[in-house]
Amino acid sequence: MLAVGAGFILLGGWVTDRTLADNVLLAGYGALAVLAAVLASGSVPVLLALALVLVLASTIDVSRPARAKLTDRASARKDVGKNFALMTIGISAGGAIGPPVFGYVIDVAGVGLAFYLVAALAAVAVALALAIRSVSAAHDTTAPTTSE
Repeated sequence: MLAVGAGFILLGGWVTDRTLADNVLLAGYGALAVLAAVLASGSVPVLLALALVLVLASTIDVSRPARAKLTDRASARKDVGKNFALMTIGISAGGAIGPPVFGYVIDVAGVGLAFYLVAALAAVAVALALAIRSVSAAHDTTAPTTSE
């Protein structure tokens, strides 16, 4: 998973440099939601499920460069480092809290529910990203006006 993830980070950086970071972020989290729901359904054969898990893990990796670019864009020049640090701390905290929580869910309710929970959290991330993009677009002072 680490090797596949490293490849997807490079791919995400390449795509982010050539397109809108918002779209890369939305694609990564959207793919995570869909793949997690497919895995939760239990409707795929085991070998395909194993391949999907590799891709599932990499959906987050492909969006990492976009997330960094969006953090930079949303920061004042003097706050880029601080905001990147806060973003990283938040992600690390989720990485520390998530496994025990999902392990508990698996023990109590099964793997399927854990994957549905991942899908739901990814859907929330997509909704938040869309909301942030909408607010950002409404407050963007660099957009050309109709008189230009």
